[in-house]
Amino acid sequence: MVVLLLFTIGQISFSYALTNANRIKLENKAVELSALATGLRNYYTESVVSRIIENDGKAAPSSVYRELHGGIPIPATFSIELGQLFKASGGKNQRIKYEFLSDYPFRNRKNRMLSEYDTESLELFRSDPFKTENIKYSGNFFQENAIQLSSPVVMKASCVACHNSHPDSPRTNWKVGDIRGIQKVTVRSSAPFVTQFVEYGPLSIFSIIAISIVLLVFRAANNRFIREKDKRRLLQHQVESLSKSSDVYLRKFEESKILIESLENSIVGFTICDMNRRDCPAIYVNKAFSQITGYSKEFALGKNCRYLQGPLTEKEELTKIRLCIQSGMTYTGVITNYRSDGTIFRNRLTLIPIINHNATKPAYYIANQVIEEANP
Repeated sequence: MVVLLLFTIGQISFSYALTNANRIKLENKAVELSALATGLRNYYTESVVSRIIENDGKAAPSSVYRELHGGIPIPATFSIELGQLFKASGGKNQRIKYEFLSDYPFRNRKNRMLSEYDTESLELFRSDPFKTENIKYSGNFFQENAIQLSSPVVMKASCVACHNSHPDSPRTNWKVGDIRGIQKVTVRSSAPFVTQFVEYGPLSIFSIIAISIVLLVFRAANNRFIREKDKRRLLQHQVESLSKSSDVYLRKFEESKILIESLENSIVGFTICDMNRRDCPAIYVNKAFSQITGYSKEFALGKNCRYLQGPLTEKEELTKIRLCIQSGMTYTGVITNYRSDGTIFRNRLTLIPIINHNATKPAYYIANQVIEEANP
């Protein structure tokens, strides 16, 4: 009975681990593909279309470029055809799908109806300039699993001029920084987890049990031949290693205390935001931040710093901040912010990205707040 219970618990544990691992794998693929598509689109916009327009229009960017001599596709057309290339390369069992979607499609295009997730993503990006992606996970143990990842398509100067003058454009008042639409990557798993569980679960559990038995038998046999002298030598070595490790940890602890004291007693507001968590919340603020803004540390932790914004906050600066975060770049500027009592102050804000080793985007952003003194 005990063996049967242990076997059942082992099967469930393996299934959970497999589900979680597969989910992480799907999300990583979606993030990588989305980054690739963004790079391709930005390169095409800045390195092809912008150069041709600035060079007296020697080529003709167009949504119907195939009908023109020397025509080349505009960025939206290129993105749509990129989705078709993804579909063609996937075959009938397509597991990776890329789409370029908008609620303002050109009149000559057949734009599929936007899903609830697509509409939600557009509203999210247009309401929050700091939001750079929207991820949705679907499926369960018995169904095929999928990751949907969308990111905003931001209008740039070369895009605005083209769209506002194009005869098929349903909107002619675009501005730099507006959200034109979304690019969406969908990655599906190869099979429901229940199928993978049936195929690999029992074999993996039996393998673990067999290996554990062999290790236990080997350890029991090996212990018989360890002499008392060897045991004392081993114990002495472990004590020495523990002592060395303790010294290292103590030094690191002292260094951490010095760093924390420096940050806490700085006259510059200091905030750290976690870019991997939903809504990029603050995970640390120092005393100067509370003194400058009037908000306590207890209030600020776990929240996005947009509560500092108000009616007089400059929209153009928010657009610059959003573009810098999307590109993983540093931002420096002066922006109007609001204290907890409603009074305004001019904030000289600096945002610094912190990128972990081998990462493709910042894991954290450090924000420095300094009150900009008014000119006498």
